[in-house]
Amino acid sequence: MFKKLLIATQNIIVKDAFRGNYAKAKGEKPSFTKTNMDFDADTILTEFFIKNIKKIENWFNVIAPTDRSINELNTMLTELYKLEV
Repeated sequence: MFKKLLIATQNIIVKDAFRGNYAKAKGEKPSFTKTNMDFDADTILTEFFIKNIKKIENWFNVIAPTDRSINELNTMLTELYKLEV
């Protein structure tokens, strides 16, 4: 029972974080922007990705171009991150 309540609460926190960051101006397409995310939502999402990294990598491999891999994507993202810091 407690686990279901915890998951439901986490879902609400994450949903609210995404809703709060979508463009709201009339006529604008919704987009999640580079804005600050609620700390609790960030923590919940980070834990989800850490726990599910293998499954997520498999999802990427299904949609990835045939000549690319998850390792190449990781390398590219790491290099881009270094440029930002």
